[in-house]
Amino acid sequence: MRIRDIFLSTALCLVIVFSVLQNALIIASLSVILFSIKYRSYVLIPIAILLDGYFGSFYHIPVLSILVIVWSVLFELIRPRLFVVQS
Repeated sequence: MRIRDIFLSTALCLVIVFSVLQNALIIASLSVILFSIKYRSYVLIPIAILLDGYFGSFYHIPVLSILVIVWSVLFELIRPRLFVVQS
């Protein structure tokens, strides 16, 4: 992994965190889609768990964590079909 990729992935993670904290969900969803296309989406699971902990969602149903787990599983299952190169 190159240094440029490390900075880009870190910047996308920070954009996701701060946009969820500021309730800019359109920016957060676009950043999640871009992050999932460029990198593995399993990295988003700890971020979602931390955000659910910040908002105190563990006393009820942690919706954000469940959504990210479902998103990660579905996107990783669909990923080989999306990026097939036929020659």
